[in-house]
Amino acid sequence: MITILSGPIHSGKTTKLLQWAEKIPDRSGIATPVQNGLKVLYDLSEKKYYPFQTDDNTTTPKDCITIGAYRFLNSAFIIGRQILSLAAQRNPSWLIIDELGPLELRGQGWEPVAGQIINQYLSHQKNSDLILVIRENILPEALTHYGITEYTLFE
Repeated sequence: MITILSGPIHSGKTTKLLQWAEKIPDRSGIATPVQNGLKVLYDLSEKKYYPFQTDDNTTTPKDCITIGAYRFLNSAFIIGRQILSLAAQRNPSWLIIDELGPLELRGQGWEPVAGQIINQYLSHQKNSDLILVIRENILPEALTHYGITEYTLFE
């Protein structure tokens, strides 16, 4: 089953998700909470943080992806995709992807891994649950992009 957590930018989606996930023993995937004013990448299985967003102007453009006012480290996307790939192989009760945004809709960010995982759930190759965090302003576009027609909303 696919569950979607959606809401406006900076509305506490990740915080809500992490509070819920702490109570779930068999969960894997990634979250992107804010620490000290910058987003970090959090491996839900290993409970390990990685640098993700940067405000370092000395980081070269080839080492970053810029989206709006945000600059994200390419290395973090590589790590995140690896975490997601391993999580999908483990087949936890809950697999979490925080978040799908404009980058993924352009084939960047967590892609192609996120799309592959979603396809596994859509084709019923997985008997566990997938939680996707998607901003409400791109939710219709994301549903169409990934071919998601049946889902529940995260409550």
